[in-house]
Amino acid sequence: MASPPAETRAHFGLGRHRGPVEVTIHWLGAPAETLTLDSGRYHAVRQAE
Repeated sequence: MASPPAETRAHFGLGRHRGPVEVTIHWLGAPAETLTLDSGRYHAVRQAE
């Protein structure tokens, strides 16, 4: 029987902040990537291949 995949979700609280936020993701073995994301939403972010 196969095990379920590990949880890979990260949650960041922004308090009362409204509007877009700029985030920088430091990928292992790849260059950092900076994105602008809307607050108050879930986002699926994947490392570029």
